[in-house]
Amino acid sequence: MLIDTGFKFGDVVSVKTTTGDELLGSYRGENSDGSIKLSKVRALGHGESGFVLMQYIFSVDPDEVININKDLVIVIAKTGKIFADNYSSQTSSIVL
Repeated sequence: MLIDTGFKFGDVVSVKTTTGDELLGSYRGENSDGSIKLSKVRALGHGESGFVLMQYIFSVDPDEVININKDLVIVIAKTGKIFADNYSSQTSSIVL
């Protein structure tokens, strides 16, 4: 059964996993097994000058849609504006 999460296709969402990873990605919906589909997934890390976004799985195309097992998710929420804007600027193919 699909559950209405309140997210729209393309919303930037933050996911906290049971392993402690904090991920940001573009919401692409859910599969029939309940797994969450995200594209352009980035992991939130801490660098010398503050928080950084880095590729989550280095051996996979960074724009690939990945499926995250919902049983491994503690929280999924719409990303705050500052982080969402930073994420969007780093993942956009538009060059200013």
